[in-house]
Amino acid sequence: MERLVEISQDFQRSSGISVSSRTVRRELKNNFGFQGHAAAHKPNITPQNAKHRLQWCIAHRHWTVDMWKTVL
Repeated sequence: MERLVEISQDFQRSSGISVSSRTVRRELKNNFGFQGHAAAHKPNITPQNAKHRLQWCIAHRHWTVDMWKTVL
């Protein structure tokens, strides 16, 4: 909400037209597809998975940019 107020104030300073934060929210949602969503809840990483991830990172730490480009 605070960011919407900043955007509406910036818009007013640059254009001289006063708009409410509600108008900014509505325009961002309807015309630009922006909409707030709560983050999905994900399970914590298990110690075994953390170990495997670390091993994978260590094994791939010296890869070149060309090698990474082959990854989808």
